[in-house]
Amino acid sequence: MDYICLMNRRFKTISLRILKWTGITIGSILLLLFLIPLLFPGTLAEQVKVFANKKLKGELNFTEANISFFNHFPSLTVTLDNFSLKGSAPFENDTLIAAEEVAFGINLKRLIFDNQVSIDEIYVDNSVVNVMVNEQGLANYNVYVSEEEEPTTDTVSNTSVRLDRIDISHCRLRYEDKSAKMLISAQDFNYLGKGNLDQSVFDLETDAEIGNFDFVYNGEPYLQRKNVSAELVTRINTNALTFSFQRNDLKINKLPINFKGDFNILKEGYYIDVEVSSIGSNLQDLFTALPPEYVTWLESSKVKGDIDLLLTFKGRYDATTNRNPSLAFSTKITDGYIEYTGAPLPTSDINLNFQAVLPSLNTDSLSVKLDSLTFKLGDEYMRAYVETTGVKSLDIKANVKGNLDLETLDKSLGLSVVDMRGKLNMNVEANGIYDSEKRLFPKTNGKILLRNAWLKTSYYPNPITDINFDLSALNGNGKFSDTKIAIKPARFTFEGNPFDLQAAFSNFDDVDYDVRAKGVIDIGAIYKVFAQKGIDVTGYIKSDVKLKGRQSYATTGQYSKLDNSGTLLIRDIKASMDAFPKPFMIKKGAFVFDREKMNFNEFAATYGQSDFALNGRLINAINYFFEKRGTLHGSFKLDSKYINVNEFMANKPAEPTAPTKSEVVETKDSPKPSEPPAKQGSGVIVVPTNLDVSLSTNIAKVKYDDLTPEKIRGTVGVSKGKVTFKGTQLDIVGATLNLDGMYDDASTTKAGFDLRFRARNFDVQRAFKEIEMFKELATSAGNAEGIISVDYKLNGVLDANMDPVYPSLEGGGVVSLKSVKIKGLKMFGGISKKTGSDGLNDPDLSRVDINTKIKDNVITVERTRMKVAVFRLRFEGKTSFDGQLALRMRLGLPPFGLIGIPIAITGTHSDPKIKVFSKSTDEVEATEYGGKPVITQPQGNATPTKTEELKKEKAEAKKEDDEKKKDEKKSDDKKSDKIRDEKIPLKTEPETKTK
Repeated sequence: MDYICLMNRRFKTISLRILKWTGITIGSILLLLFLIPLLFPGTLAEQVKVFANKKLKGELNFTEANISFFNHFPSLTVTLDNFSLKGSAPFENDTLIAAEEVAFGINLKRLIFDNQVSIDEIYVDNSVVNVMVNEQGLANYNVYVSEEEEPTTDTVSNTSVRLDRIDISHCRLRYEDKSAKMLISAQDFNYLGKGNLDQSVFDLETDAEIGNFDFVYNGEPYLQRKNVSAELVTRINTNALTFSFQRNDLKINKLPINFKGDFNILKEGYYIDVEVSSIGSNLQDLFTALPPEYVTWLESSKVKGDIDLLLTFKGRYDATTNRNPSLAFSTKITDGYIEYTGAPLPTSDINLNFQAVLPSLNTDSLSVKLDSLTFKLGDEYMRAYVETTGVKSLDIKANVKGNLDLETLDKSLGLSVVDMRGKLNMNVEANGIYDSEKRLFPKTNGKILLRNAWLKTSYYPNPITDINFDLSALNGNGKFSDTKIAIKPARFTFEGNPFDLQAAFSNFDDVDYDVRAKGVIDIGAIYKVFAQKGIDVTGYIKSDVKLKGRQSYATTGQYSKLDNSGTLLIRDIKASMDAFPKPFMIKKGAFVFDREKMNFNEFAATYGQSDFALNGRLINAINYFFEKRGTLHGSFKLDSKYINVNEFMANKPAEPTAPTKSEVVETKDSPKPSEPPAKQGSGVIVVPTNLDVSLSTNIAKVKYDDLTPEKIRGTVGVSKGKVTFKGTQLDIVGATLNLDGMYDDASTTKAGFDLRFRARNFDVQRAFKEIEMFKELATSAGNAEGIISVDYKLNGVLDANMDPVYPSLEGGGVVSLKSVKIKGLKMFGGISKKTGSDGLNDPDLSRVDINTKIKDNVITVERTRMKVAVFRLRFEGKTSFDGQLALRMRLGLPPFGLIGIPIAITGTHSDPKIKVFSKSTDEVEATEYGGKPVITQPQGNATPTKTEELKKEKAEAKKEDDEKKKDEKKSDDKKSDKIRDEKIPLKTEPETKTK
């Protein structure tokens, strides 16, 4: 008994000691949890900042740094509030990551015992990640500085990254790769990655879930608002930047997907070899992965069957060498079955075997094989086999047979967007190559018959009724010449208006055609029925046309054999297309066919603010439509009250949209909404290459850039993608400008021009204020008032804003001063001050011709003489569009200028440097244009040849010598003595003749 009591006391004592030390330990730990952040606050925050500045290229900002064990217990974390990181070049001003909170987990052992800040965990909460890749393949995520790139600094960093855990919650991710035409959006993205990330080679175990996932390729959405979950194992080699996807099980809604392969990041681009598959899946699970409208449809449908899916993406991507991976896709459906609720019959026995291969993402090499497509609808059926290779030269094998009641098919599938009726019969066989260049057509025997059909869509309230379509095609030898196509008839009624088309075509080498069309089509309503994306059209067409003949009748002048007649009336046609900034509006117009001619009568149209009244004719329009490279010939007369050329620019810059508060986390350095976007080129005017049309113009007023010329009249020709101006006149800045020349676009962002423009007696000050190019060509005109004339030839390149690229300009001409007063020009003021000659300040200039040449951004001023007050001036030299000066002047003293003061003028227009008794000047730096010349053979002789320049220089030198001899003969000793006795403020010396 005593022993038991003794044991109890010992046990009680031991228990108390254990509880005591346990309490002390827990208390100490809790105390440390509070003390460590207090002991190391400056160290941790400072080391994180030093590490960020050393390892990150992008600009990093955060409002506050907190240290705690309790934010992500039990890890000690440095938390950065309102975190933002901007991207790498060329996206330095765009945010790569913005988050309410970014926390870095600190290794406690290394912090206490090694005094080293080692980051082994990263937590990101409520973030926006915006990854961008431009057309050249440059990305904004290259913000991490490698060991070789680290800058040499005096700051010592004890910070390292050895990640074991990455935890991302509630992230909104956007990845846009313009070079690959790919867009990925992930809303409510949650990610947990674990692994020994401090090793050079490690396995990353990942659990991820995305609330809403979107995938868009080349503008087409393939996945929208899908739930995605994934369990992944990825082997990562940080030395070689390779990723090996070893076990990757994903699920898109209910569709299971296996993902495996390799991804290597290279110096230029990447190498990829991935395989995405779903083998042995259920057909119903596939529909859950399709866009949301199919998921709704699935709830009212019975779907059975098995499906296999396989997608491979393999190869090297390098934007600099235009290399792309190859894409392949295949799917197989077996024993498919679809029955919509309330359908009279199911669609059964659905079998599909489809394969598509796109080598190097080159559409010209596209290979598509529909090995089989079969299904039954009661006693009716559909069977199809189609195999194609290529696009430009299309090799096709096809066998399609079917007999369907469209109303039964519609109800069986439960189609919500379209409601259709009618009987469809198809029997088509084709085998061969379609190649318009080689004049090949597949051997074909086919017939498509649609009877008593009816079509209504959810986009428009009224149906298209009485649809009857009978098409037959026949080709026996695989050549264009043996092709026969007949449509007898194509007939329908829409909005109470019947339309009937009958057509027959044969011998595509020399098309024999017979077309009759009669009826009214409401164009706007038709486009609403089919809801064409990117096109908004209104108006109607009334047709009563008969076209009969042969293509060669028009090309060989056998117009009497053509039986083309009838009228095509159009009213209130409005067409808005994504490719054009403004909508086209054709108020009225009548196309009257008369054999080879297609006359435009009372054609009235508008485009934006511009109006057009057009009358004329097109010649051989029928041949133009049949011939792929046919050219449309014609002549027109254009009358207009106002044309705004700025509205016709090819590219329409996207308007910036301000992100909502939910899309970004603002920081103190976030860009303000008021900051203007960078200037973008709107594009040059693109001229069609298949037109040969002359246009006689009478335009009251035109808006081009900031210019508003008036009374434009003359002839403009459009041929082979070029615009020529002949005898064109327009009123601008109060004078009449005569214009001859040519305009030629090289792309949507570059064009060339070659012009000769002549303007007589215009106000120089008004021209300087209103014409930007005149301001650049004649920089001194801002200090001048009076009347001048210009006769100049100039060719060069226009940029995407239709502004001249000054280094590309080349030409020459003369500027004639009729009566000009120059005020406040620093160059003349400086000469007047240096020489003490007040007459040179604010001079009056009259009857002076200044000849100049332009090349490589330099304006060469040829030797020019003028009389200013009692002085005789002669100057020559060079200046540039950048304002550099290199002019030589001789100031001839009164009375006859026999004695001259040599003056060199250097510096710039705003700060000229005057050197008296000097002939030496600095060389004006030339800037050669690096772009390929658009116009290689300028129209006219824009610049004098070297031989002509030498002849001109010799003639001027001889003329100068003759004038001096004449002046010397007239002067006598008395006059010479008087000249020597005159008080001259600066020492003069006779001019030395130059060879």
